[in-house]
Amino acid sequence: MSKLLINESPILVLPTLAKKIGLNQALFIQQLHYWLADSKHTYDGYQWVYNTYEDWHRQFPFWSTSTIRRIIGKLEREGLIISGNYNRFKMDKTKWYRINYEYLESLMDEDAQLSNLCNKRTDTSDQTQRNNGKHMDASYSQNATNLSKESHRQTQTNLTDQNKPNIGKDEQTNANVSKSTNQSDINLSKRTTVLKSKFINF
Repeated sequence: MSKLLINESPILVLPTLAKKIGLNQALFIQQLHYWLADSKHTYDGYQWVYNTYEDWHRQFPFWSTSTIRRIIGKLEREGLIISGNYNRFKMDKTKWYRINYEYLESLMDEDAQLSNLCNKRTDTSDQTQRNNGKHMDASYSQNATNLSKESHRQTQTNLTDQNKPNIGKDEQTNANVSKSTNQSDINLSKRTTVLKSKFINF
């Protein structure tokens, strides 16, 4: 079995925590939490752990002392850990640490609330799209129905117009025939008068 695989107490960290505060900060605060669970040092109602930077370096040999200083400083500035001095001698500058669990929990609650809000917005958006789809389907169906009714009415109108008797055309034809007959009678009368006149003169 490879010696590079886990055969010793590992440093565990949750991906959610690492994503929220950074991997290095998550590793350090997780290790601090481990020591706080067994701490017998209670001050101001909280459990504390004390370590020098060199002590921390022995627990995190893959970090330099300067890197550890930066990690702790960032956690202090962000309010995730709180440092104090509960040493017996004032000359002793060893720092004591505790986790600000209340603030850490509030950060995770914010993520949960944001996630819920995003899910609600997504659900609302999906519902709106479904409603819009229903309205569009209803509108399309109504338009299709109206178009079908209009087409049916137009067809009925055309059929009615085709079946109507051509009264106007028949009357016009009769009028033309009557005019033609009257004109023929007039012409015949004129010819007869002319003939009579010639006969008398003769």
